[in-house]
Amino acid sequence: MSMNRRILLKSALFSLAIAIGIIFWQWFLFGTRIELLIPEEAELAVWPEPTFSSLENEKSITTLFAQTQVLETKAIKITAPAIIKQGSKIEVGVKIDLPKVESISILVEKNESPLVAHYTFPQQSTFFISTHIKIEKTSEVIVVVRSLGKLYSAKHKISVENNR
Repeated sequence: MSMNRRILLKSALFSLAIAIGIIFWQWFLFGTRIELLIPEEAELAVWPEPTFSSLENEKSITTLFAQTQVLETKAIKITAPAIIKQGSKIEVGVKIDLPKVESISILVEKNESPLVAHYTFPQQSTFFISTHIKIEKTSEVIVVVRSLGKLYSAKHKISVENNR
């Protein structure tokens, strides 16, 4: 390795170390975030505590969307097993053929906390999401989608077998 190449590598590493040191020193002294890494306009997720701690489907929907009128549709397709073993984790897929989907919520009817997932999107058209959930009792998985300001839903019954 030539001497010029070593000097270049050492200089680059030294510059990187100085830059990282300045960033952390600024954070330590002033408690400010680095504007290059986290822009001021960035929206950070807010945990909707009342919605996830609600014990009823209707109350979760009302708290989350501020409306209760939900229309059932065939434009939402849920893929999940029909029968599972108690306590097992399952994959639930949701395919939506509605225009300008704003958000998707997944509820499990007889879970302690019915709302198991909530996703908010910039307006998009058709897409597919998949998530893993745990179900303890036989119940319906309900998917509520907000599209063009209206709420649409679909249901899928999942039976739970006892392990005994």
